[in-house]
Amino acid sequence: MICSLIERFRSWLREWVDASDEEYVEPIITHTPGVCGGRACVRGSRMPVWCLELFRRGGTSMQKLIDEYPHLTEDQIQAAWDYADSHSNEIEQDIRDQAMHDFNIRD
Repeated sequence: MICSLIERFRSWLREWVDASDEEYVEPIITHTPGVCGGRACVRGSRMPVWCLELFRRGGTSMQKLIDEYPHLTEDQIQAAWDYADSHSNEIEQDIRDQAMHDFNIRD
């Protein structure tokens, strides 16, 4: 019984060590203080998620966005749209805040 538990623990430990050796993958969508007001952006760019979401709502295709913004990849744009879907309250607030800023509206 004890040998079986020890063997299972060793097996789990080997799996855990192997999993922790995987390379860390940076997220595509980041919040960086001082970049776009700290709002969600595509990593390494100043392209805010709210902006890509507005393009999507307006019917802009993935290909059109790639043509207009060649520094963005399909994966980055899709990640922004996925982020907008899963963080809808945050992105809605960002859109409202930007509209208020653009039209110089104060609460």
